[in-house]
Amino acid sequence: MVRALPLGTEMPEIDRKALRELPPEFCRERLVLPLELGPGALLLAMATPLDNRTVQDVESRTGRRVTPLAASESMIRVVLDLLGFDAGGKPG
Repeated sequence: MVRALPLGTEMPEIDRKALRELPPEFCRERLVLPLELGPGALLLAMATPLDNRTVQDVESRTGRRVTPLAASESMIRVVLDLLGFDAGGKPG
């Protein structure tokens, strides 16, 4: 199941612990943004939420079940930039 952000809404609050689950370069390359951790789960904003390869890669890397959240590519890029989550950096 894929959830989606309604048009015109802001990105939900981001759990800093969730950001540490994936390397910045992976997030930039795959256009994903870890948002929230749950018991054995990860809410993941994705520009292409039906990309099963990315979902499987994230599940393998984190050991958590991924719930994709559809978000625009531009929104993900802006949030990554604002967080200082650049190609060579770490989350701020």
